[in-house]
Amino acid sequence: MCCLPTFFYDYRKGAKRVRGVCSACGQEFELAGVRHNAEGSCPCCGRKFTMKSNQKRGRIWDRETVSVVQRLRENELVVRILKASRWQARGCSAELDFYEETRIVIRQTKPGKFDVFPYHYSPYDAVLTPWKTGYPPVMYLYGQNFNAETCGYLYTRNLSRELKGTPWQYCQLDAFYEGIHDQMEAAPYLAAYPEIPAIEFFVKLELFWLASQIVYRGNSKDGRQLINLQGKNLRDVLQIDPSDLPWLQRPGSGVQDLLLLRILRREGHLPDGEFFFGSSVECVGKEN
Repeated sequence: MCCLPTFFYDYRKGAKRVRGVCSACGQEFELAGVRHNAEGSCPCCGRKFTMKSNQKRGRIWDRETVSVVQRLRENELVVRILKASRWQARGCSAELDFYEETRIVIRQTKPGKFDVFPYHYSPYDAVLTPWKTGYPPVMYLYGQNFNAETCGYLYTRNLSRELKGTPWQYCQLDAFYEGIHDQMEAAPYLAAYPEIPAIEFFVKLELFWLASQIVYRGNSKDGRQLINLQGKNLRDVLQIDPSDLPWLQRPGSGVQDLLLLRILRREGHLPDGEFFFGSSVECVGKEN
């Protein structure tokens, strides 16, 4: 279960409104009817939160995963997986700690073929280097290993510089990251792009879900080829009419919408809202 953001405030006896900060958006504002551990919603970002008095709260603690992409050679990149944590005890200054846990090298092994070589930090039994081949263990004895997570926020300020002059110069990784509005694994995207340059085309068309499908799930849907990667135009690649593109650019679009558009075009229908928001599941099930 995901924890709610927090509204931190300083308690004032008899005050009808108190000033505090929303941890989701960082905005400061006044709120009425505030009680410790009660739930409310932020008037700035709309997120629900839990109210916490600074006089009663315990230690604040959080941690995140961040990916940093760097160039090693012209045909070789490394994705550094950093772990960052921050905590603040009541009445104390915040403390920040970060460390590099995993390195994922993406290297050209043959013409047109790029492979992934992961390494993880392990100081135990270190001889020449503490960096060992492979990913960290996913599970500890009593739970999941946070250090094994490679999905996280992407540092984008250095991307244009690091990718310039490499096979990834036009890969649109930063645009894809901004488009999905979520954390991501950078290594699979970078490994797939040189072999499937059409990913750049999908991202420029704002078909972020389709690029994600190809990178992380492959070009298939129930054993069928989803798109024609050898096509020369939009009609060849997606097997739909170019005028259908806005339907696939809507937030929440996905594979089922693409399959539905193909059915409609095959049967001579024009797409409209009734098809997409009404009986899409029933229609998609009819495709052979």
